[in-house]
Amino acid sequence: MELKKELGFSLVLVDAKQAWAVIPELKKYQVQVALSLDLPEEVKEKPAENSKDSTTVKKQISAEEMEFEKKKIQSYKQYVGQAAEFEKAGLPFSFSALSVKPQDIPKNIRRMVKEGLSEKAALEALTTYPASLLGVSSTMGTIEKGKVANIVITEKNFFDEKSKIKYVFVDGRMFEITAQKTDKKGNEETGKGPLSGVWSFTVEMGAQSQKGTMTISGKPEKYTISLTTDDKPDESESAFDIKVQDNKNVTFSLTTDTDGFTITLDFELNFEGNAFSGEVSANESGTFPIKGEKKSNPNQ
Repeated sequence: MELKKELGFSLVLVDAKQAWAVIPELKKYQVQVALSLDLPEEVKEKPAENSKDSTTVKKQISAEEMEFEKKKIQSYKQYVGQAAEFEKAGLPFSFSALSVKPQDIPKNIRRMVKEGLSEKAALEALTTYPASLLGVSSTMGTIEKGKVANIVITEKNFFDEKSKIKYVFVDGRMFEITAQKTDKKGNEETGKGPLSGVWSFTVEMGAQSQKGTMTISGKPEKYTISLTTDDKPDESESAFDIKVQDNKNVTFSLTTDTDGFTITLDFELNFEGNAFSGEVSANESGTFPIKGEKKSNPNQ
């Protein structure tokens, strides 16, 4: 910040996780900030010993343990309440998803709202302010005629925990998000499509190869597809724009994050029995061959 003052360059702090401690300085030097959406696991206060739930807590808790629990809760609230503190200080901000799993983004934003962030400020941090920060307000950030139509439509208020995404528009193209049906026990119905099941795959990229599994479920007219790579077994990417012809030729796309950049991958697969082959196009990075075979059928 001193260098910014001395040399007069623009400064943006990205993926800030403990910026609440320097809010006055950030405001003074007019520093722009992208707050991290990576939050710690939820910490709940233990019930007091005289409460109804006191049986779940040890009767004797040392002063040191009590102080530690107090500091742990305070630290958690600071992390989750960081955005609310920025809003109170009148310091605009956007959100950064550099170090958070995509599936955790809606949940973590809702946690911030519960901790005092207004829904209005949360939406601005997702739309108008980042567009302004990147200098693209003339084409993005708001829904207006002539702007790029990247829009998410939910069934309920986005900040409602039960809200689900219904439609996604990418560059004006609409994709309907269909929920997986469940049986009476709450288990997902896998359907009986001939391509349904778990498939292994290998993408050859010159001297390197990328391996993983592809899960296809549902009926032929409404297949859902997700991919998981061996190097990130706990993360999966869902496909969109799925097209199936004769249950042999399948095309779809998905987006993935690599080193902080979002890349769209386009797949074109040809199935023959329990094996498939095809190509994966990765924007300007090129087109690579892919092949795979079936590992299991639905309900196995």
